[in-house]
Amino acid sequence: MEYHIPDDFDPVARDLVESLLTKDPAVRLGAGPAGSANDYKALKRHPFFSGIDWKNLYRAKPPIRSKMHKT
Repeated sequence: MEYHIPDDFDPVARDLVESLLTKDPAVRLGAGPAGSANDYKALKRHPFFSGIDWKNLYRAKPPIRSKMHKT
């Protein structure tokens, strides 16, 4: 399947999306066996998620948007 990421897409988000869409599960971010360079812990360490307190995420308030945006 082909996909297109817009040129103005945030570079950190682009890296995350491309890493998640890697066809080969052996190198796909988050799909590797525990302890590997691409396991779920590596996914959680991706710069896109910097600032996330994973231990207390369930307590966090979700962001509220006043309007839904259509593109």
